[in-house]
Order: sequence, then structure tokens, then C-alpha cells
Amino acid sequence: MNLTADPDPDYFFQNLCGYIAVSSSVKHHALPTAVFTGVDLGRYSQVYRTSDISKLQDDLSAHVDAPVTIPHFYSSDAPLTLDDLAPETHRMLAARLKEEYRHLEGYFANPFITKHVSMAA
Repeated sequence: MNLTADPDPDYFFQNLCGYIAVSSSVKHHALPTAVFTGVDLGRYSQVYRTSDISKLQDDLSAHVDAPVTIPHFYSSDAPLTLDDLAPETHRMLAARLKEEYRHLEGYFANPFITKHVSMAA
């Protein structure tokens, strides 16, 4: 595949299928949540975003009444936001993540719904 080893975010997401095909690490991070949690999220008392790992750590520590440490890997000093991405990337991600947000709808709002609608106009 003709993919760059150091893509900018738009290139990476717009070519995500290619990166999934050549990288097991990318594939692992791009798999649907249901692969790891199962379809029924009702068995969980809370669902956390990766950005809320410190909250998960605190909650687990309280639950087991002992310190729990979750190491942070691959953190960035400048986190990427949707506003950093091009409209074409938004459209691609909105389509790709539609079922994911349907699965998580009781926990998280789909950030692409209002953006996707406004970009179509």
C-alpha cells in the first residue's frame, strides 16, 4: 500500500482502512467497542472514555479499597479535536463511527450528528 509512515491526522483517518490492513496495532484500536465489551453494556455500572482513565483509576481504587494505578501510554501534549480535522475527514469518521455511537448512545452523544448535518448544507 502506498501509505506514509508519518501521516497528518486527516491523511491517517481518510486512509484508516489501509492503516488497519497493514498494522495490527491500528486494527486493535479501530475495532468496535462491542468486540471487547460485548453487545449488552447493561452489565456495566459505568463506561469510560480513554480521556477519563484517571476517573476510572479513582473509581476502581474506591471500589477495591486499595490504590489502583493505570499507566498512561501514548499520551499527547496536544490532543486532537474534531475541530482540527477537515470536513471530508468528519464525513468519513461520521459514517465509520455511526454504529459505534449507536452502541454507546446511552453513555455518549454522537459528536458528528450536528457537525454532519451542518456540513451537508
